Amino acid sequence: MGDDDRFRQIFEAAPSALLVIDARGLVTLVNRRAERLFGYERAEILGQPVEMLVPERFRRPFVEDDPRRCRSSAIADLDSGRDLFGLRKDGSEVPVDDRGARPTDVAGRSPPRRRSDA
Repeated sequence: MGDDDRFRQIFEAAPSALLVIDARGLVTLVNRRAERLFGYERAEILGQPVEMLVPERFRRPFVEDDPRRCRSSAIADLDSGRDLFGLRKDGSEVPVDDRGARPTDVAGRSPPRRRSDA
């Protein structure tokens, strides 16, 4: 079994909903928990802007308050010190907890920590 296969198995088995976002802000990987949480089939999420999963009232601040968000190949780092909600397919909102998520580039390197991350 190769590293990619191991990663995918671990990613799928994770107890949390996980998304991988590319440098353009498009969803490139989704696990089963994320499908259930947001109510979408995997094919409906893959290749779509991550903002589709963010309520309208959070979209502008979500993208603008940290230029790295949606612009680095990352497991989304949404921690902003405010309550954050995801947007389900049916239009309802669900609280999301992203504490501990850090952007990681495709080589697995984390970007330098911001002072507020320390």
